[in-house]
Amino acid sequence: MTITRRSLQSAFALVSALSLAACGLLDTDQPNIIQPNNLDTPEGAEAVRVGAIRAFAFAKDGDGSQASTEGLLVLTGDMSDELQHSGFIPSTVEFDQRLVAANNGSLEDIWHRLHQARAQAEDAADRLQSSPLTRPPMRASPRC
Repeated sequence: MTITRRSLQSAFALVSALSLAACGLLDTDQPNIIQPNNLDTPEGAEAVRVGAIRAFAFAKDGDGSQASTEGLLVLTGDMSDELQHSGFIPSTVEFDQRLVAANNGSLEDIWHRLHQARAQAEDAADRLQSSPLTRPPMRASPRC
């Protein structure tokens, strides 16, 4: 079976027409993304606060993948024998045996994550204090 020039031109025209018709089909509206110039609004300050909480939770808990993103709880649990490490990753085994080398990168990672969370929390506190309150006051629930 041979492909003729006419059938190739027809196929090309069909693909071109379909691709032009689908233009904009995958465009989405992302209302939850706050642009950097909107961080000075009360909504932006709230988003920064939530981001600081997320950063601290990640520093505290890690991501649970056991791939060099342990959190502070796992590292301190290994060092205090509250937890026992059963893996073979040398940098983590050092914690369990209390033979941590000066060039162990795991401590540096947790230190950076903790201080990143602290800096984000300070930024969130500054933004929340400088932004006007827009939330309605909380009402006390009626007592029965």
